[in-house]
Amino acid sequence: MLGAAAVEAEPRKAISQSFAEWSPQVTPPSRTPSDPDIPTLQEVVGHGPTERLTRPAEVVRYLEALAEAAPERTRLIRYGQSWQGRPLVMLAIAAPGWWEREEEVMAGLARLADPRGLAPAEAHVLVSEMPVVTALLHAVHGNEVTPVASALMLAHHLLAAPNDPHVARILGESVVLIDPLQNPDGRARFLAENALGVGPTPDSDPLAAERDHPWPGSRSNHYLFDLNRDWFGLTQVETRERVRELLRWSPHVVVDLHEMGSNSTYYFPPSAAPGNPHTTATQDTLFTLFGRENARVFDERGWPYFIREIFDGTYPGYGATWPTAHGALGKTFEQASPRGMVVERDDGAILSYADGAERNFEAALRTALTAAENRERILRSYLEFRRSAIAEGETGVRAYLLPPGRDPGLTRRLAGVLAANGIEVDQATESFSAEGRDFPDGTWIVAMDQPAGRLVRNLLDPETPMDPTFLALQEERRAQRLPAQIYDLTAWSLPYLWNVESVPVRSAVVVPRDRVPPALLDEAPGDGAAVPADLPPARVGWLLPWNSATAMVTAGALSAGISLNAAGGSFAVQGRDFGVGTILARAAELSGDDRRELARLAHHHGVEPMAVGDGFVDRGISLGSNQMRRLPGGRVLLLWDEPSSSQSAGWARWVLEQRYGLPVSVVRAGSLGRAQLSRYSVIVVPQGNFRGTLDGPLLDRLRHWIRDGGTLITMGESTRWAASEDVGLLATRAESRDRVSPPATEPGTPIDLLEAVTPEREPPESISGALLRVHLDPGDVLAAGAGTELPVLVSGTRIFSPLRLNEGRNVGVYAPLDDLVLSGVVWEEARPQRASKAFLVRQPLGRGRIIAFAEDPNFRGYAEGTQLLFMNAVLLAPAF
Repeated sequence: MLGAAAVEAEPRKAISQSFAEWSPQVTPPSRTPSDPDIPTLQEVVGHGPTERLTRPAEVVRYLEALAEAAPERTRLIRYGQSWQGRPLVMLAIAAPGWWEREEEVMAGLARLADPRGLAPAEAHVLVSEMPVVTALLHAVHGNEVTPVASALMLAHHLLAAPNDPHVARILGESVVLIDPLQNPDGRARFLAENALGVGPTPDSDPLAAERDHPWPGSRSNHYLFDLNRDWFGLTQVETRERVRELLRWSPHVVVDLHEMGSNSTYYFPPSAAPGNPHTTATQDTLFTLFGRENARVFDERGWPYFIREIFDGTYPGYGATWPTAHGALGKTFEQASPRGMVVERDDGAILSYADGAERNFEAALRTALTAAENRERILRSYLEFRRSAIAEGETGVRAYLLPPGRDPGLTRRLAGVLAANGIEVDQATESFSAEGRDFPDGTWIVAMDQPAGRLVRNLLDPETPMDPTFLALQEERRAQRLPAQIYDLTAWSLPYLWNVESVPVRSAVVVPRDRVPPALLDEAPGDGAAVPADLPPARVGWLLPWNSATAMVTAGALSAGISLNAAGGSFAVQGRDFGVGTILARAAELSGDDRRELARLAHHHGVEPMAVGDGFVDRGISLGSNQMRRLPGGRVLLLWDEPSSSQSAGWARWVLEQRYGLPVSVVRAGSLGRAQLSRYSVIVVPQGNFRGTLDGPLLDRLRHWIRDGGTLITMGESTRWAASEDVGLLATRAESRDRVSPPATEPGTPIDLLEAVTPEREPPESISGALLRVHLDPGDVLAAGAGTELPVLVSGTRIFSPLRLNEGRNVGVYAPLDDLVLSGVVWEEARPQRASKAFLVRQPLGRGRIIAFAEDPNFRGYAEGTQLLFMNAVLLAPAF
């Protein structure tokens, strides 16, 4: 029976995920538990921790059993649910004495986290008497299999080995938080695919079906997001709930246990260059201390490992770097993965599930012990980090001000994200002036003199500088055409990514204010207030200026079948100006139910429709103009499955379904040929090369669909596909980097070796996640609500030529050379070719159009500025 142990007395051998003979339960002799009252995993779910892959529900069941068996030493924390409804749990383990003082301990930990007004004597007492909190987080990626086993092994060991002096030291000096499975939906997907490929015995072939899984793989969560990039974006429920719980504990040591390729060994910090400039020297010293202690254990066991080399600590959105920006010692551990029960490495060695679990177990246990042995030192480091962050915020930039601006709902959402990150955010209750400028009431204030000030710097500073020595090395590597050693992005300033104004001020802001609750992100603007029974009286209709909130109202209204119109030009009526994209709901076109639903939607999203009693405009287009177009609504189709980038497809789906509340039909690319295209008004093509999938007769059908009025949206690599000569959907072309060959030299004449070996044709210079300025055409509906320029996250080598005037419209183009770069690393040689090139184009075809983005507008779900352009393409563009 599939998934059951092979215990039946039959001639055949049952297909099973249980391979105890290959991967026996790991219980090192020196760590043999001795408390029979603490149940083993075998006793609770029927298998040992390394006999087979434990299912998400079994993980929860075992933690429940441990908590029930040792209530005086544990607290089972149910901190949330995944998108698919699976429980998210942690087990907190400590000596009974800590739990007897639980309320006092939690208050003390909170006081350490906020040391304002803390007298030296009180600080000394707290450091002397409070536990160090060590958080061990496992398997943020669904295909990282061994960390789950090691988490369950460690939880059992800490409870079942009371006579182990190391365990006594750990529990006597610390609280250990064990999150055994951060991504249960991803693991469930991995187990489902693994079960389909598994045979009677484990297959060690690296390409065996049990580990070589089809699109989208199982690394990501339900929406195909990489949860290890979401720590400050907080787009996913798993991240948001975990961050909320960790902020309650303010941990001092955080380990994020991962897996990497099977041919590697084991990684623990110190991390690779360049690091984050807001990490302190004291933190770096302690990282080395922990690294040496782990190395000692691995050396004793004869296990290979490496430090630095690959995994850096720069981007603050990892499970290791986000806690570090709060003052903790955040670390990434990486174990070579068997991606199942057993795998053969390229060197012929066999790597088993048990091998990985044992290494993770020892590394986590040694880390918890090191934290306990250095409790006071770590607490002092954490306290000083939080104190010095406050002191740094009292000089230089004193605060960032976020005025409501043209999109108050988006600014409010950014304030909510910051508050949910553990950052103190206030909202002014009166208008005020700062540094010669007036700010309205409702302006959000993020003071720098707060314990989380360094995280504020990470997220709100326009630029996070990189080490010049590291950048010089990368320049040398570039000259040799070696890949850059930049692991992730080089820019991530949230005001840029959100296209929200952020004003730094260097003087104290004096104004009455209210503190923003951390739960603001989870609350809609209309929550808690009475829902209006109807729209305000109007003879002509109601106007809703276009912004992200109006886009959500529009998505909900169109889904409910409510008739709406959008303005293709600007105008003024009743003394008020309205821009392109403004929504007009005509009174004559709405039923009573329509009005009530529209009133509910507007209230929920914080939009105030303006009643229009006189349709005679002061200037601009008329309300009855042909430029006031009926939005067609219609269904949206999102291409899914290969050859789509799974992350790009997931980002687009999340933006449509969750961020803006618009239903979408998710159709596999291989099934598009069977689809009745006339049912859809918009087709979204995520990043990917669709050559071989969308070609021949199907490509011809797609062209006919566009000519009949359809809207095709491409992005990044799918724009490159659409612009290729053999596809020909777009007139733009992807550029390459060419050079003029040097003149021939006479025999014996010295040559410039680097010039001689440089290719004559190659891709453009690559950009590692920088923010560039894009100029927008404010008269086009694709730019509605975004202003005249927009910061755009650029990554890779894609450069597209602008459309000619007779081919279409360049709605967004990169700024000229002198104004191009806003933030991040962009090599000087990469800038000229990209300047003034196309970012967003609209090309007509018959009655339809193709809308193409040079980059992915939905990047990681937190590029809110470009996401609005994407929603403009989905909601507004089909009408024009």
